[in-house]
Amino acid sequence: MKSVKLAELNDNQKEMLDLAYSGEILLISRPAERNVVVMSEAEFNKSEKSLKNSDRGFKNRVEMRELALIAENTAIQKRAEDIIKAMKQSGLDDETIQNIMKLSENNLIKNLI
Repeated sequence: MKSVKLAELNDNQKEMLDLAYSGEILLISRPAERNVVVMSEAEFNKSEKSLKNSDRGFKNRVEMRELALIAENTAIQKRAEDIIKAMKQSGLDDETIQNIMKLSENNLIKNLI
């Protein structure tokens, strides 16, 4: 990126635009920090494509995380079902099993699930 003063751009407009067209990105310094960037359409399109791809990548990562959470929750649910089944097979009544599940919700046996 080349930094150019507004006066230099005005004095050498054709050369500066040719420079931008050849791939150089120009930062035009203006008073009061009102700077602008000049680039070729090809560079602009590359930047746009890159932004879209990074946004798509972010969305894909979010979707993958959501799928991982669903899989994790499914595994937890399956493990809880297995534990309840084992408790029933061991002869525990429904009330006792419900009390154990309440304890689980209070993080007392969550490591088992």
